Amino acid sequence: MNELLSKSFLDREQLVMTYARAVCDSVLAVSSQLPYMSKVFFFATLDKLANVLKRLGKFNDETEAFKHLIDASFLDGPLLTFLQSVPGAIGTHLCNVVTSVSDELKIQQLSPDDIRDLRNSHHGYHLRPETVRRLYGRSGELNNDVTLLATPLVLWCLSEPWN
Repeated sequence: MNELLSKSFLDREQLVMTYARAVCDSVLAVSSQLPYMSKVFFFATLDKLANVLKRLGKFNDETEAFKHLIDASFLDGPLLTFLQSVPGAIGTHLCNVVTSVSDELKIQQLSPDDIRDLRNSHHGYHLRPETVRRLYGRSGELNNDVTLLATPLVLWCLSEPWN
């Protein structure tokens, strides 16, 4: 709280409101029974967390932050390390979620760029030529369980320094 209170009123309010919306989107991502809607809310969660991370000065731009949040080196490294510190059954469950999703992304050979492309397709398909080439070279399938990453990601973001 001290880190947050040291920010100007406007910065503090914008950060907290953005984070609150990320939390709401994450709840909808993991609770929706419609896979399409789960993915829409998952991408929205990633967008908002990327915005928070950029505003905190951890990344130069939101695209870089977005890709970081779904990169295997982050999932298998800092995120998993953080979740191992969460006690009890919930910590074990969240570690299993991250490990399972990370393994699935590797099996499907989906890079952060591929996932960003799928997210960008929600804006329509008149995309940059390199994005179109990457998208059309893939099936467009994304395992429905990837949306379960939303919960560990919002918890991790909250645990990070907000100065």
